[in-house]
Amino acid sequence: MEGRKKKSKNEKKKKEKKKERKKETKKKKKKIKKKNKQNKRTKNQMTTRETKLVNNSRNK
Repeated sequence: MEGRKKKSKNEKKKKEKKKERKKETKKKKKKIKKKNKQNKRTKNQMTTRETKLVNNSRNK
């Protein structure tokens, strides 16, 4: 029976770097998602304001 292969320091470093990159991309994606949500909210507000203005002008 063979024992488990001992990982070299280089492989460990690579794995750590990969983990870090993954964390960073996750943060970036979360930030983008949040920004998109915010933009969507403001866009909806703008459209409702515009529709109110249009409706008011029609009623006059």
